[in-house]
Amino acid sequence: MSFLKSVFGPKEPVERRRSVRRPAPGCEIGHFCGDGVRVNAIRDISAMGVYLLTEDRWIPGSRLPLTLHSTNEFPSDSKRHVTLHAKAVRCDEDGVGFSFVPPSDVDADSWVDLMESSVNEQAPDDIVGQFRMAEAIAFLGQIAPSTVGGVRQLIRGELNNQHVANVVEIALKTKGMVSGWEDVDALRVHEHVVLHVLEHGSWADEEETQRFWAGLLAASCMRDGADESNLFFVDLFSHLAPIHIRIFAAACERATTVLGTNGELSAEPLELSPAEIMRISHSRDLVRIERDLFHLSELGLIEGSEKSKTMTVIERAGVTPTRLGLELYARCHAHREAVPDFYAAGHPAAHAV
Repeated sequence: MSFLKSVFGPKEPVERRRSVRRPAPGCEIGHFCGDGVRVNAIRDISAMGVYLLTEDRWIPGSRLPLTLHSTNEFPSDSKRHVTLHAKAVRCDEDGVGFSFVPPSDVDADSWVDLMESSVNEQAPDDIVGQFRMAEAIAFLGQIAPSTVGGVRQLIRGELNNQHVANVVEIALKTKGMVSGWEDVDALRVHEHVVLHVLEHGSWADEEETQRFWAGLLAASCMRDGADESNLFFVDLFSHLAPIHIRIFAAACERATTVLGTNGELSAEPLELSPAEIMRISHSRDLVRIERDLFHLSELGLIEGSEKSKTMTVIERAGVTPTRLGLELYARCHAHREAVPDFYAAGHPAAHAV
């Protein structure tokens, strides 16, 4: 049984599941053409299609991605647009009608139900938000069908609006990461991993942190969905605040990695000046930065340093990532294979010794 069928139960007769067309004030549709991005006004939109006021014409049956976005916010704000796959169905004097192609494992009636459910969770006039939430829940249902109850409880009961928006963003970022993978339709994630990522990631307001959470979720996508190994890394990453993540990411990006003869990956010693680490951390509080470095060290993500010394009296701060830190960083970038392969591909370059 598909995720949406298990959420909404038996479908009503088709004639009663028609999607309602309505105006879309404050929204536009963008699409790529030969001379760049073209933006068109919307006459009306529903869960199953949209009518564009446009001089462009497409042969009925032509398929293309359409990006629904808030007026004047495409493509600058990724959280205010969503890309929908569509098929041209008719051309009239003033425009073209399209039908949306629902995500895989979602039939038309269930997609309408999901959109109506999203309307209840979003502001009535937030059409972009409704489509984004429907797309996110459909994707989560595809990779983890057994998480139905947990996802509903998180979105409808435990999270405030901002946290729900963060969950949607993480899900859609994950979908974007795996969309080009050969086995994308067969990917599954253990339900415990999904729920822990969403629960902890819902607190992530910063773009980079959301991207790392999405990478962890993508790295957990496997064919059988039975692998819980990423739970350890999910829990580890949940102990990092944005300032920790900025320092940790910079350390892994700048480190020169070394692959030993025993196949183990390590990093050459790395130090940063107080000025460099203040710029990276977005903080000028060296005492706090020292505490943050010690926290990363306690978690085993960077090599330990002497906490008794303060950065106000030393010239350099050690930020050498450990093997554990290098592995976490790779998984945060959706890497599912051997960790040395990630760095050998130039993330950064590894040097065999």
